[in-house]
Amino acid sequence: MASRSRRRLAAPDVAALVVDSGTDESDTNDGDTGANAADSSESPSSSEDEYFEEASREDILTGRDGTKWRKMTSSQNVGRTAAHNVFTASPGVSPSCRSQAAKSEYDAWKILINESILRKVLQHTLEEGNRSNPEFLLDLCELEAFISLNYLRGIYGRNHPLDFLFNRYYGPSVFHKTMARDRYKEILRYLRFDDKTSRQARSVDKFAPIREVFNLFSECCRTSYIPECSLTLDEQVLPLKTRCGFIVFMPNKPDKYGLKFWLLCEVNSKYVVNIMPYLGAQEKAVVMSVKT
Repeated sequence: MASRSRRRLAAPDVAALVVDSGTDESDTNDGDTGANAADSSESPSSSEDEYFEEASREDILTGRDGTKWRKMTSSQNVGRTAAHNVFTASPGVSPSCRSQAAKSEYDAWKILINESILRKVLQHTLEEGNRSNPEFLLDLCELEAFISLNYLRGIYGRNHPLDFLFNRYYGPSVFHKTMARDRYKEILRYLRFDDKTSRQARSVDKFAPIREVFNLFSECCRTSYIPECSLTLDEQVLPLKTRCGFIVFMPNKPDKYGLKFWLLCEVNSKYVVNIMPYLGAQEKAVVMSVKT
């Protein structure tokens, strides 16, 4: 008795048999073999269809333009992963940030807006205020109170004027209990983020009035958190309608005019790992001048 040769089936062959077993038997018994061969010869993508028919339907994704994508599991990858693609860090709060032991929302805010940033703003604000008013004084505690009131102004929205917010009878009590309205306007008038006298030497950078403080904030974002390997890079437009040299117009956005930033974010937690402003046509020249 002649022995039959046996052939082992690979994983794609088994998947193809499972898919074929679920099809209608009448399709295979109609005797339309010649017609099917004619159709496959006329269609230029018949070989691609046969390739994707080997996998189950759940493993195939079809794009809007008709492109078919096949899911590949990690076990189907051949060879070892490159050393530079191996993620060995432990995602989460960085060790340097964990040592600060933030116990409240204020402590977490001070990690991203640390004391060095606040002291820079305090220094340049005092310099600007003393040029016009030698008796102008400001300390770190009052500056933090001023920043907190600006957060509240953003929460209440643009429909509430400043006179209403500081009204003792109709406005929220937190405003007039924190500081007087005229004092708030005075700090807002003298608020600066850089040395105004040396700004002309940095005129090549359109972001010069806030570049120093912005770089410190971006560094805090990078060093305070270790992201996962899944990251996304996208743009975000902050609405703005004042005079600015690098304001953008994007008709497809809800706010058509504003400042555009490039953001690198973690997919799961939405944490901003890095941020960079878009400065228009001179962006490359500015980036190189900032690095040097």
